[in-house]
Amino acid sequence: MEMPLFIVSGCSGSGKSIMAEEVGKIMRDYAVFDMDIIVNRNDYQTACNNWLRIALFLSISGHSTILFGHIPDPYNIHICNYIHFFDHIYYLHLHCDNADRTERLLARGGVWTLELIQHENRLADLLINRAQNSNPAIPVINTSKLTVSETAREIKRWVLSHS
Repeated sequence: MEMPLFIVSGCSGSGKSIMAEEVGKIMRDYAVFDMDIIVNRNDYQTACNNWLRIALFLSISGHSTILFGHIPDPYNIHICNYIHFFDHIYYLHLHCDNADRTERLLARGGVWTLELIQHENRLADLLINRAQNSNPAIPVINTSKLTVSETAREIKRWVLSHS
């Protein structure tokens, strides 16, 4: 039995949460989750372990999982207990222009100060570089360039190309 795991990563503001919701609507044969929904007290690694356990049991019952999360930080799936059960882990990275990320995070309010947003923009630049230079290269979708529906269709196309 083949058990793939699909990971859609990206920095805060890149569109992961809205994409998890939108992809879930158009890919009913897949289990689609925003990893942030079960974080308790900023314990991201416990949440990550729980997500992989959920994904494993869904895979055993014949349902592939698509996880949307800020990988590798704070979610480090490579040290999770159940990672070795998956045959293939496929990555796709969501990215947006720094100006769009700044606007999106400022609109959220709360903890998002200009200093923290600048840090997130620097991290985004690092992660996009890492995605593009990994071997094999991790596909990147720029959510600044596409509508929500277009981005969801691109993610669906990517998942189906590996299924």
